[in-house]
Amino acid sequence: MRSLVRLFFVVAIAGIGAAAIALAAIPQLVALAEAHQSDSSIPELNQLAQRSVIFDSGGGVLITLRAEENRKPVTLDLVSKPAIDAVLAVEDEHFYDHSGVNVRSILRATLANVSAGQVVQGGSTITQQLVKNALLSSKRDTNRKITEAMYALRLEKELTKDQILERYLNTIYFGNGAYGIQAAAEVYFGHDANTLTLTEGGFIAGLIRNPVGYDPFQNPQDSRNRRRQVLDRLVALGKMTKDEAAAADRSPLPIKPLSTSSTEERNGYFAEAVKQELLSAGYLGDNPQQRYNAVFRGGLKVYTTYDPRLQQLAEQARTQVMPYTGGRFEAALASVEPATGAIRAQVGGPGFEQWKYDLSLRSNRQTGSSFKTFVLVAALEAGVQPNDLIDGTAPCAYPNPGGTPNPFVVFGENGGVGPLDQMTWESINCAYTRLGQIVGIKRVIAVARKMGITAPIGENLSVAIGDVGVSPMEMASAYATLAAGGIRRAPYRIERVETQDGKVIFQHVDQPKQVIAPDVAARATQVLTTVVTRGTGVKARLTDRPSAGKTGTDDLYQNAWFVGFTPQLSTAVWMGNPRIYETMKNIGDVRGGITGGSFPARIWHQFMQSALAGQPIIPFGDPGALKRGAARLFLPGVECVQSAPTTVAVDPLAPSTAPRATTTWKPRLPTTIAGQPIDPSAPVATAPIKGYVVFSCAKGPPSTTAASTTTTAGTTTTGPPSTESSTTVSDTTTAATTTTPLPTTTILPSTTPVASTVPRTTTIAPSG
Repeated sequence: MRSLVRLFFVVAIAGIGAAAIALAAIPQLVALAEAHQSDSSIPELNQLAQRSVIFDSGGGVLITLRAEENRKPVTLDLVSKPAIDAVLAVEDEHFYDHSGVNVRSILRATLANVSAGQVVQGGSTITQQLVKNALLSSKRDTNRKITEAMYALRLEKELTKDQILERYLNTIYFGNGAYGIQAAAEVYFGHDANTLTLTEGGFIAGLIRNPVGYDPFQNPQDSRNRRRQVLDRLVALGKMTKDEAAAADRSPLPIKPLSTSSTEERNGYFAEAVKQELLSAGYLGDNPQQRYNAVFRGGLKVYTTYDPRLQQLAEQARTQVMPYTGGRFEAALASVEPATGAIRAQVGGPGFEQWKYDLSLRSNRQTGSSFKTFVLVAALEAGVQPNDLIDGTAPCAYPNPGGTPNPFVVFGENGGVGPLDQMTWESINCAYTRLGQIVGIKRVIAVARKMGITAPIGENLSVAIGDVGVSPMEMASAYATLAAGGIRRAPYRIERVETQDGKVIFQHVDQPKQVIAPDVAARATQVLTTVVTRGTGVKARLTDRPSAGKTGTDDLYQNAWFVGFTPQLSTAVWMGNPRIYETMKNIGDVRGGITGGSFPARIWHQFMQSALAGQPIIPFGDPGALKRGAARLFLPGVECVQSAPTTVAVDPLAPSTAPRATTTWKPRLPTTIAGQPIDPSAPVATAPIKGYVVFSCAKGPPSTTAASTTTTAGTTTTGPPSTESSTTVSDTTTAATTTTPLPTTTILPSTTPVASTVPRTTTIAPSG
């Protein structure tokens, strides 16, 4: 009954809408009726093209775009019947039955669109599409639709059905520079249109609606979904069986362009990105053909953020370093201006002529430790301080209820127990895996999202140490949020677009958003400066100005990163084999595995040092004094803490005599006490430390000593006094001699560990 009521209202609304349109369009409808009987001709289908010009940030010409298309016109008899059947099934099932306008299709589309509350079906015939793309504007109103119908009726009187279909198949854009069905057959399948199968023809037909959005090379999942829709349509029309459609659905998509237009191979990755953005811009038309006509025939003036000097320096930095890698690997670079979000340079590979897949935009490779920055920001937001102590002992294992494996095991450099800033500059995996759980993986993901990461992120324990695939452009843009004091600006390339007569049809509008508190952004930046001054990223250090950043290396040395920034520029560098996942070991002058602190850091340094030459030295923001003394961070439910009865003095200059093991080690002194620098030459007595014992919560404390408890900022903290500088730890499983419960240490509002599924048995991630 409810469905009948809904149908009644849909039909009623559609009827009212149709009546209103009819009343408003009586003169045009009269003209439409006359057009069916008229012998008058329509304008020529071909229009003169005017080239469009894309300018760089300084007003110089970056590239001109003109209608030199990858097109090879063919007669209809040189297109396979299965391919023709597929196109007709998808675009105009009754093409050979109507006279240019299909009233039944229009009514059906109207009802479907009214029911859905949006445009979900189109009622245009192939004849109308040909007229619209060749003769009319993209303006959506009654006059245009009626004019389109009038021209379609007249065109059907001037040309035969086969002539119209042939012109349509040779005109339509199929993506990746292919105009016409012959070029599409070459690009996607490497053979002529007369040999296209029904499955291949169905794939090509599915591209017509949105060749950019359904591009199999850039958007494979959307392309696969669209092909499935076409296959379902062919089954519904009896063109193939369900079994044939299922087999076709399992077949692989085209994996690379097999033929491209030579005119589209020039002027680099940035120009190609601008062109693709224009071809998807709604303000240039409501379908791909209209946008193409605007871009390649419309005489547009496009002003961009491209900085030719910075682009040249970026390419030089890559070119001078990469020969030392043996030629098997590639590097990508993306550089964004934090104050505006403007993309100033991007290197997608060895050169667009050699490698068209832009690694700076679409190489979503594992980030390794460069993702720790988002864990750091999340922790600082939750109340953690850089001088807080955390256990980075390796290897380490963490409960992973509901996930595989359980426990989750992490390897890497043994960091012992030390302050968070030191765990950052040394890139200690066990410390950051623990910190990610203390803060909460969901909070880490939320921070990454608001800083600009849109790539998929699973709720896994391994997220904290970079088991996430992100593009260099997104990493550069996200780090730019810190460089801008916590203000997020989306990266962009196009400043404005003008018509040939100077009318502005698009203007970029700055939309800054404070997503990270300024003091948190400044504190995170302060910590990240230690990475380049004394940590894993020292090779990136700039000689004349402060900089901050983070190295990243995945577990098998297959991806290496350095992402860093100054107030003027944020730049990400990735290195790896873009074709396969290949381990990078003993490359060039680097013994062992390539890390983010080696070649990527060198490329970053060379580019940034030259790019910023002559620019003013701008200091980073001041985070202010720390609000409290150091505290010890523990993972609730996994670790417990008890005060030891003694105070130990340690000489920071004395050599270590205790072996680095899982049970005991020499305490590590931080660089500050309560925010003040430590003088290594001062008397030993000025650097006291208090001993602690970490024990199994299930087995209880190994002694009867009661825990000392203090209150800091409204939260209970068990452990060191406010001036604690370091900690000795003894891991033990001694049975309890008392049943006195001891509180755990926490300074965070939310500390529940996140259960998750880990995609491999262990994570063995190199530090940095």
